[in-house]
Amino acid sequence: MALNREPPRLIPPGGFGIIPGDPLTREAATMPDTRMPDPQTIETLLTLAIDKLPELVKGLVGSVFSEDTGRAMGKAAAAFYRELKTGGVPDASALEMTRDYVRTFANLAAAAKGVKE
Repeated sequence: MALNREPPRLIPPGGFGIIPGDPLTREAATMPDTRMPDPQTIETLLTLAIDKLPELVKGLVGSVFSEDTGRAMGKAAAAFYRELKTGGVPDASALEMTRDYVRTFANLAAAAKGVKE
């Protein structure tokens, strides 16, 4: 049984203000784009992605997990703990929640390190 769905609107109902209320602008917004790029274009794009993605990830991980970022994370953990205490969370619970908070970032760092290598 096929669902009869309307294609997603890519252009706002009134168009982009080029010609307000232009019926062709509204019609174009609901027309599905059925064009496919040629195989050579797809191959070129995939090759670029494969070549560049590891380099981009390494750069991102290096900038996110620097000494300065670690220092900022320590300050964030302290602020998180203070907010929990200010909100009336008992000491033991606040400490455990803060440990979980820091552990989350440590796990992200470990996962990113695996990608970086």
